[in-house]
Amino acid sequence: MKKIATTIFALLFALVAFADGKVVNVSLDTTVSSDSLKLYFSVLGDSYDNIVEMQRKGDAYSAKVRNSADGFYQLTVVKGYLQSFLYLYLPAADGEENFQVKFENKTLSANFNADNNALSQFMAAKLALDRKVWSDGVNNYAYYDALLDEYILECDKAVALAATAETKEFITLWSRISSYDACYPMRRNAKLSREEFASIIAKRLSAAMEILDSDYSIYFPATQSIIKESAPRDANLAEKFEILYTKFSNERIRDYIKVMLVDGFINSHDYNKEFESGLEMLSAVVEKYSLNKKCIKEYESRRATVKGADFPDVVLRDANGNTMDFSSFRGKYVYIDMWASWCMPCVKEIPYLKQLEQELENEDVVFLSISIDKKVEPWLNKMNALDVHGNQWINSDNKFAEVLNVKGIPFFLIYDKEGKLYIYNAPRPSSGDVLKLLLENLK
Repeated sequence: MKKIATTIFALLFALVAFADGKVVNVSLDTTVSSDSLKLYFSVLGDSYDNIVEMQRKGDAYSAKVRNSADGFYQLTVVKGYLQSFLYLYLPAADGEENFQVKFENKTLSANFNADNNALSQFMAAKLALDRKVWSDGVNNYAYYDALLDEYILECDKAVALAATAETKEFITLWSRISSYDACYPMRRNAKLSREEFASIIAKRLSAAMEILDSDYSIYFPATQSIIKESAPRDANLAEKFEILYTKFSNERIRDYIKVMLVDGFINSHDYNKEFESGLEMLSAVVEKYSLNKKCIKEYESRRATVKGADFPDVVLRDANGNTMDFSSFRGKYVYIDMWASWCMPCVKEIPYLKQLEQELENEDVVFLSISIDKKVEPWLNKMNALDVHGNQWINSDNKFAEVLNVKGIPFFLIYDKEGKLYIYNAPRPSSGDVLKLLLENLK
C-alpha cells in the first residue's frame, strides 16, 4: 500500500512539474571535450532572460523549458567565444523530450525525425553559403545572383525531407530571408555597380515579401530590414502604418513591426523642426491603431531637445558628491561636453577643449563637462589622468542623455543665459575656429 502511495505521489509531482512546460534531455554526440562546452535551450524568439542553461549529466544535458506556442525552439552550444545554434521543432506541448544532437565542425545537427532532419539540413547548407558570401571576392553579377539563388535551391531540398506543413513553411521563410540578408555582406566583397546591387536586392526583397505574412517572421531579425526596405524612404509614420496594415494581416507580425515603427519615429524625429506636427501625427496613429499611450509620453519627454527648452530636471553631482544646480550658471552661456571615462572619442576631444577654455576671450561663456559614467570611481580616475579641472559634473543614472535623446558621445550643447537650450548638437572642440568664433560672438 505504501509503495502504491509513493508511486501516485511521484506521478502527481511529475504532472505538476510538466504542467507549464517540458523537460528536454539532449544526448550530445561529439569528439569535443564536454568540459569545454555549455548548452543553452530556449523557446525560439525568447529574450536573453528566458534562455535556460542545460545541466550536464555525463554526455547528456537536461533543462526544463516553457512550452513554445508554435513548437519551435533553439539549442545553443558555446565553446569559448564560439557559438553554434540549431532550430528544433518539438510540437508536443508537455512531457519529456529525449533526442540526440551531433556537434561536428562547429555545426549542430539533429536527425531524430523528418522535421528536425530537414531543419538541420538547411542549417548546414545555409552556413556553407554564408561562408561563401562572406569570403568570395568574385567581381561578377551573375555569379552572386546565382549564389543567392542557391539558398532557395537548398530550401527545396530540405522542404522535401520535412513531414509537417509548419516546418515546410518555416524553412521556406528562413531561406527567403537568408537570401535577402546575404546581400549586404556580399556587397562588401563584390565590386558591383549600384544598379547591379539594386537589382539583386529587389529580387530578394520581392521573394521575401511574398511570404513574410507569417507567424514565423518575427523570429528573424532581418524581417525588420525587409519591411523598412519595402516602404518608400520618404513615407511618414502614418503612411508606414497604412502600408503595414495593407500588406500584412498576421497579428504577430503587425505587433512586432508596430513597436519598431514607433521606436524608430521617436528616436529619429527632428523635434526642433516638427515637434507639434510630429506629436499630432503620433497621437493620431496611437488612436487609430490602439497603441500604448506611453509612447506619446515618451515623445513629449523629448521636448528637452527643442530650441528654447529648459535644462532637464536631472540629478547632477560634482566630484565631492554634492548635488549641483544648473541655475547657478544663470546669466552665462554654457557650453556642455557630454562624455564618459570609457569613451575614447570623448577623451580625444579633451585636449582641444582645454585649449579652447584657455584661449577663449568671452566672459559670457562658461564650460561644463557632464559625465554619464555609471560609477564615480572610473570618472574620478580619468579626470585625474587627463588633468581636467573646472566644472566637472556627473549624471550616473543616464537620465541626462535619455531626456536629451543622445545616442552617442561625445555630444555637445549650448544653453543661453536664461538656462534654455540654444544649440542642440553644437560643434565639437576639435572643429577649431568654427566653434571658437561661435562662442566668441555669444553676448
